[in-house]
Amino acid sequence: MSMKKTTFFLPAAAIALTLACAVAAQETKRDSDFMSQGQCNVRVVTECETQGECNIRALKDFESADAKLKKVFDEELAKETSSELREAFIAAHRAWLFSREADGHYESVLGEGGSARSQYVNERMTYLTRLRIYQLQTPFAPQGWK
Repeated sequence: MSMKKTTFFLPAAAIALTLACAVAAQETKRDSDFMSQGQCNVRVVTECETQGECNIRALKDFESADAKLKKVFDEELAKETSSELREAFIAAHRAWLFSREADGHYESVLGEGGSARSQYVNERMTYLTRLRIYQLQTPFAPQGWK
């Protein structure tokens, strides 16, 4: 990896990790193990004994996060009074969903051939979905997200 890419990647990774920790802090108690001792574990699945159990748990976590995203999206969409804003909001969300799916595909290619492939994909999708929930629920101030 070149120095130029590393220089960009490290700050971007730090920002992403900070956002993930903020999102995780808002989640339910079951997800409180997402944060431990001031550090944030990006991986969601921690309580399983076999790879099959981890795969199932990761899928359930993603389905739960996705259901919450749908609810939050509908709530935020209902707040928009202008039809033009509603259309723009829907278009932006559709583009985000496409991006999430593409990122999930990328993660699946990284884990190709392994039994943990679906776990990694679903964990990544859960992570991105939680970031989106945080983004939708947190007002954007001139200085950025809180």
